[in-house]
Formats: sequence, C-alpha cells, structure tokens
Amino acid sequence: VGGPGGSPGPEFSTLGIGASNPDGEIAGFSSGDVITPNTVFPITENGTLGAYPDTYPRSYVKPDVSAPGAQVLSAGPLGQVVAENPTYSLSQGTSMATPHVSGAIALIQSATDVEHDPKTIERALAETAEKPPDAPAGTNERDIRYGTGIINVTAATLAIQDTTNISGTVTDSATGDALTGVKIQTDTGV
Repeated sequence: VGGPGGSPGPEFSTLGIGASNPDGEIAGFSSGDVITPNTVFPITENGTLGAYPDTYPRSYVKPDVSAPGAQVLSAGPLGQVVAENPTYSLSQGTSMATPHVSGAIALIQSATDVEHDPKTIERALAETAEKPPDAPAGTNERDIRYGTGIINVTAATLAIQDTTNISGTVTDSATGDALTGVKIQTDTGV
C-alpha cells in the first residue's frame, strides 16, 4: 500500500503489498490501513475520484501480504549506488516489494503442471505468509503492517502443489475399523 491509502493499492480487487526490511520487520515507509468508504476513494479511468464501490466490503485490511522492499539490490542507479558496480543500487519501497511478489507468483506457477487462477495463488501466498510473534495480529490474521505476513514462496508452492504427505491410518470413530479410499483435506482446501 505504501504511504497514505490511495488508489490502486488499497482497492479491494488488488493485491496490496507491504515492504519488509532485512530484519523481517515492516519498513517504516510501508503503511496500511483498515479501508472503509471514508478512507479510500478509487480513481476512475479519467483520473477523477470515484465513489466507493457497492461491491466492496464495508471494511477490509490492506496490505494483503508483505515482501522484501528495503535495501533491495536493484538494476540501475535507482537508490544508493553500489560502489563496486554502478549499474546496481540499493533501493527501497513498496515498488521493490511488489516485484518480489510478481516473481513469487511466476515461480509458483512454473512449479506446477496446472494453470492456477490468480486468486488461488494469492490465497496460497496469504495462507503461508509468516510474521514475527510480536506482530500486531496473530498468524493468518491480517493487520495493517504485515497483512497476513511476509511471503514464503517455498511454503506457498508446496501448498499449491498439494505435495504435503500425510501418513497413518484413518479409522471409523465408532468402530475403530480402518477406512480405505479416504480423501483427507485441510480446512484451507489443500
């Protein structure tokens, strides 16, 4: 979301990205908000402020997830130039975190045989994101600093690949007899 909540970051239909620093904390410049009809005004196609859409919830939290966005080694002299090679620089911003998420989405999609829809990948990133114990809200709860947390590309890929193996015997709770042909599904659908 970065800075005051303005379009398009806090819009409900977008994936809002917060920026973390190398210590796993949210960078000071990265901000979020509880979005309500009084806190955001979408920008229309002609550049004017539009009305809060009736299809949006009356209240929701942005960012959705966070990714590295401070002290990111970047091509081009965008920020603090790296002395050894002036074609690279250390940059920061949600504009550095967002490409991390785009790259994560590409990696997740390339690691699967199925073309996943964007919402499936977004859910996998959000449900496997991590945040420190002292974050404003608990694990998998969205807060205005981390969203659901800092993305974990490996965990999201494994979740979407459905490669988590469970071993054991499923039994009938009444009789104790072993059941065969049982499909086990988690509460997240994996």
